[in-house]
Amino acid sequence: MNNSRLDLELAQAPANLREMINDKISSIRDQYDLVIMDCPPAINKINTAVSCSSDLIIIPINPDPYAMEGLDFTLNELTKLKKDFKLDFDHRILWNRYDARERLGPIYMHELSKDEKKIHKILPFVIRTDTSLKNAIYDAKSIFDTGKKLAIKEDIDHFAKEIMGLNAWSESKLLNAQLVPA
Repeated sequence: MNNSRLDLELAQAPANLREMINDKISSIRDQYDLVIMDCPPAINKINTAVSCSSDLIIIPINPDPYAMEGLDFTLNELTKLKKDFKLDFDHRILWNRYDARERLGPIYMHELSKDEKKIHKILPFVIRTDTSLKNAIYDAKSIFDTGKKLAIKEDIDHFAKEIMGLNAWSESKLLNAQLVPA
């Protein structure tokens, strides 16, 4: 709701969308390896401003027909933003709320993997659906504060390592370790 209010305010006020978020995070950017900005699923001024200040955009999609249509729309809008603002960000597609018991998940994954332009942008894992996340939000707690072994904790941890480049580093280091004689 706060994002919706902010977007209404931005629509009424003149703003330099290219610099709006950059100005806000420039003082902290050097202190962090990763800054994640969660945006509403819409093309609006907030998302435009965030896209202008991003190096990488993660597009989470649920395995359903509306998300697949929305993905094409979002990718077209990102292409326009890159052209209009002369931006150089990358993007990745993340399967979110994936449930292997549902028939549509594998169908849409297969359909998306046949697209030559998109297949290289799909992250190599999914974020599985898990009621623990909703419960944690309701309880105002992190799912990482629980001692329980949860699939979604593993998924989010894998996601964070992937976008920070730690998974590739770990695999490379393991490969190099195997090549060195003991």
